[in-house]
Amino acid sequence: MKLWKVCLLLLAVVMGLWACRPGTQTTEPSGGEQTLPSSEAPETTAPTQPPETTEPEETTQPPETTTEPLDSTEPQVIRTQDVDQTVLEGLMGKYPSQDENSLPMMQASDRQSLDAFLLEIGSQTLTESAEIYDGGFFASYDLLLVPRVTNTGSARHTVEVKVEGNTLVAELTVTVPEIHTMDMANWVLLIPVAKADAQGRTVEVRLAGSLGQVITPAPTSGLIG
Repeated sequence: MKLWKVCLLLLAVVMGLWACRPGTQTTEPSGGEQTLPSSEAPETTAPTQPPETTEPEETTQPPETTTEPLDSTEPQVIRTQDVDQTVLEGLMGKYPSQDENSLPMMQASDRQSLDAFLLEIGSQTLTESAEIYDGGFFASYDLLLVPRVTNTGSARHTVEVKVEGNTLVAELTVTVPEIHTMDMANWVLLIPVAKADAQGRTVEVRLAGSLGQVITPAPTSGLIG
């Protein structure tokens, strides 16, 4: 065999071996997209949802309701519609006024005398209002109980306690508006006076006068008309 044919044969063998070398062939997937090994594929993570928060339930507490106790050293004006007028006038006759310028009143110096008056008048309204007067109150104060009858429920009483020489005066001012109700009204005024001021003095309750609609008092009966 000729030498050149031998060379061509060797060259063909070498080229064939070179073509069969591993890693020299690549297969592209259809569409020209390369498929990465599964180990190299990017991980897909779901979007992170914010953690759910549970708001605490609101508990609505009713506001505390507190009733301020009445000041036992301040006067009270109690409308006693649960007392018949004849009963009230009977008490006015039993506890007469000091003179023509003063009003009928009863002076209670202890709880026992107050209870006796409450039993006589028989008013549940007045009894409840008088609960604040206990032994501690009567240690320093007397209580003036002043029954009143007015020809209108619109009457408003204010009280001023003052010392005039040898007399302790509880002065009432009655205010009645020009336009007022024409209804008879029964009242009992509870007026505290210090024992230190009342001791050794004459105690009186006087009607100072009226503002607005002028009403002339009748001190002997306690009726203004």
